[in-house]
Amino acid sequence: MMRLAFFAFVAGFAACSGAVRPTPPPELPALTRESASNFARITLACVSKEYPNSPQYVLNAEGDVQPPQQVHPAFYGCYDWHSSVHGHWMLARLFRLFPDLPERERIVSALDANLTAKNVLTEAAYFRRPGTQAFERMYGWAWILKLAEELHLSSAPEAKRWKENLQPLADALVQRYLDFLPKQTYAIRTGLHPNTAFGLAFALDYASTVGHTRGSRSSTLASSTTDSVSGAATRPARLPTITRVTLGRPAVSRLPAPTPTASTVIDGRSSLRSQRVAIRAMPVGVVSSPRPPPRTRQPRASCATAGTGTGISPWATATRPDPRATSLTVSVTMPSRCSAAQTPTTSAMESSAPTSWKCTSVAGMPCT
Repeated sequence: MMRLAFFAFVAGFAACSGAVRPTPPPELPALTRESASNFARITLACVSKEYPNSPQYVLNAEGDVQPPQQVHPAFYGCYDWHSSVHGHWMLARLFRLFPDLPERERIVSALDANLTAKNVLTEAAYFRRPGTQAFERMYGWAWILKLAEELHLSSAPEAKRWKENLQPLADALVQRYLDFLPKQTYAIRTGLHPNTAFGLAFALDYASTVGHTRGSRSSTLASSTTDSVSGAATRPARLPTITRVTLGRPAVSRLPAPTPTASTVIDGRSSLRSQRVAIRAMPVGVVSSPRPPPRTRQPRASCATAGTGTGISPWATATRPDPRATSLTVSVTMPSRCSAAQTPTTSAMESSAPTSWKCTSVAGMPCT
């Protein structure tokens, strides 16, 4: 039942997107035996190389500080977890496509060493730790399913053994998909690891290949699940509930006009901002007040409000139309050299008629 639900989730996301999966470009070169051998050698050199390593996981206690191979005994190489996983996928794929590959025996040895039942159970148990909900979501999850799909496609007895060992981890990450997808309101479209399309594409491949239909076998997603470490039965798995919320807006042709308000601007230098922008609504067609004369950086009488000799001029205020909207004006207040405290001045917009506003004062300067 849960496999059917997983297939339905993935197929539904793919159907809603309306996208058709493209075919590989015809100019792609064929994978030759020589190229496959080269890829195998490169990957074999890293799947058992523990350092350098980028763990990228949460430490909940001092005891969590352990070498990578202890935390992830199956996928500790190739610098980080997902790279190790798709390294194992490459070896499994080359093992299936090229039965006479010179590195075949080395591939068997490497996968036998890492994909043991004990190692994979430790990997699956890691995803039950606190703080691991987002670990490798959804990129690493997708590569585990791609590895499981590749092992499922192979008829070699070694691949069958690896597939059985890997199944608990694949099932655990299928459950992660089922838990996460109903909570994801919007698709993640960045071209980075959390990309939703990438995770769904591989999940769809896995669900189609292994046959997630009603009555399918699953070690952890059956109606009664079993803890892979303790063997204790857990509560029956349930389908997640999807709730959609639609946000509406009033059925009117346009938004109501804003209510004119008065604002107070405290002149003087601010320790946090050197520029303060205040946006005021104004009906379309009202002409803003003229721009004050440019500051001359010479002392003048208007600085007397802050004390004699304390600066060159108070802050000058310029009012100009906002080029992005004809119904707004923007007042930009620029700092000056007046450093002492100055008396507050008030910019007020008062309504004299429903379609006409006027400015009573702007930073102590009369309006025209």
